Amino acid sequence: MLCRQLLDDGLAIAEFRGGKGDAARIMMKKAKILSKGSAEVRMEAESLQIQVQEIVMEHFPNTVYVLEGNDEEEWDAWICPYWR
Repeated sequence: MLCRQLLDDGLAIAEFRGGKGDAARIMMKKAKILSKGSAEVRMEAESLQIQVQEIVMEHFPNTVYVLEGNDEEEWDAWICPYWR
């Protein structure tokens, strides 16, 4: 799956650069894609969503987001302006 590979590559770069918001955003996008797959793949999606929630609580403690319903503008608030 090309899209999944691109997201994995982007996640690796975000993690290497220390971009927690970038990583959380990519992980949520990947989770949305995986949530449409088999039961095993949906479990991976749920795991990613839990990881994102942990990132949000640790690095963005004063931010309240409903992760599933956010659009791109709301996610942009998490991303370093350099990467926009």
